[in-house]
Amino acid sequence: GLQWLKDKYPESYLLLNHPSRKNNSASEIKIEDIRRMNDLAPNIVFGFEGMPGAQMSPDGNRAEMVDVYGGADEKLAKVGGVWDALLGEGRKFWNFTNSDFHFKISSNGLYSSTYWPGEYSKNHVWMEGNDYKTLVDGMRSGKAFATYGDLINELDFHIDNKENTAEMGETMIVEEGDDYVITIRFKSPETNNYEQITPHETTTTNKVEVDHIDLISGEVNGIVSADDPNYSNPTNPTTKVEARFTKDDWTVDKDGYN
Repeated sequence: GLQWLKDKYPESYLLLNHPSRKNNSASEIKIEDIRRMNDLAPNIVFGFEGMPGAQMSPDGNRAEMVDVYGGADEKLAKVGGVWDALLGEGRKFWNFTNSDFHFKISSNGLYSSTYWPGEYSKNHVWMEGNDYKTLVDGMRSGKAFATYGDLINELDFHIDNKENTAEMGETMIVEEGDDYVITIRFKSPETNNYEQITPHETTTTNKVEVDHIDLISGEVNGIVSADDPNYSNPTNPTTKVEARFTKDDWTVDKDGYN
């Protein structure tokens, strides 16, 4: 199927939804599946739904899955896990979210599923145009970020050395001993757009507050080939949280960014 897309519609895209959803193991997506698809069509298979929809689900965990950390799929959220393994090969493979909208609250009021598209899950994509192709090009570039609950609405993440700058999704080659600066700036909206669902809610507020920012790093060692025993290895053991920042650490600049 991917080969057909590549031949007939090379500008199309395929994103993997809720990649840790196993359905009793019948449909589990393993890292070798992702690698195989990205090897075949890297311009088409360039990301996954690391932040799944169905966030109103009350069953067991958010997003109707077991393998979820704070609402994020473990293939994204686990430090040194699947996403870090893919990035550690230098693959241009990015994280997105969706709504997975079926219904919000059932007509009989007994069940909840998820929020409307854009109500809780959002993708923010850098675009230089206003058409669908430009949108997909922006997603493909890696210059995008996903949020739940309007936690942030602007992000500037880049690295500088004496000669060059690299932004989100771009590459900078550095040598041991080089001096460089990593900059993280973000803004949050004044409020999110949550609407009270039941008259019994008394503690819910629309206040937006970022608790902390983690800077995570891992070594990049090149693409793993299909005949390598590590093709099925879903880890990158070099990954670590380099630094954690809270509101006590950041200031507000002249442009209003934290």
